[in-house]
Amino acid sequence: MAVEKLVTSIVQTTRTPLAANRLQDQSLIPYRRLALQLHHDLRRGFASRSVMLVSPDDARICAVAAANLACCMAEELGRALLLADATREGLLSSEMTNAAPKGLNNFLSNSDLPLDGLILPTSFNDVFFLPSGTRSAGYRPENTTELLASTADLFEFVVVAAGAILNDPFALASAPGFGAVLMLLVENETSMKNYVDAQRTLEMCKVENVRVVVVDRVKRPVREESE
Repeated sequence: MAVEKLVTSIVQTTRTPLAANRLQDQSLIPYRRLALQLHHDLRRGFASRSVMLVSPDDARICAVAAANLACCMAEELGRALLLADATREGLLSSEMTNAAPKGLNNFLSNSDLPLDGLILPTSFNDVFFLPSGTRSAGYRPENTTELLASTADLFEFVVVAAGAILNDPFALASAPGFGAVLMLLVENETSMKNYVDAQRTLEMCKVENVRVVVVDRVKRPVREESE
């Protein structure tokens, strides 16, 4: 596994642009930078235009960061983008939908389901949403490959909020199929043991493009540094 040498620091926010119409917030500037870098790097390398966000132990961080990244990327690129909720708890879905519609987990349980019946519009321009849905006996995370292939011609980019890589079967099984995996670490909170265990887990999954993103819970100047 090649871990990206550039460590990007972002500021944690409790609400997303989808919920608060706050895209001009200064704390989102690092998301814009990260969005443009990912788009440039993955197009240049002819990789899948997709990214999955994971954490060693905090799915909530993944959900909020994925929504922020998706909104910033959609605005910067001016192209349609798919945001998918793969958290076990349906963290994004509970915020963005009032009901419990079918979604990602239903597709992973039955890849014959038409995707256009599962994807929902949002109030944010060019961002479409695939809810978590419900898992059934036929649940197969490896069907994510079919999902990414089916959406490649519909969306410029796919952003997936996963969960804690150490205990999330979706993240473990599907990570190798994404163009990049962002591993989110909370500054001064994520333990070194959990970070090392998560890194080894991704290595065992044969994930080739992993980038470390440091989440700062305190609003302070954002930094980028080379290790």
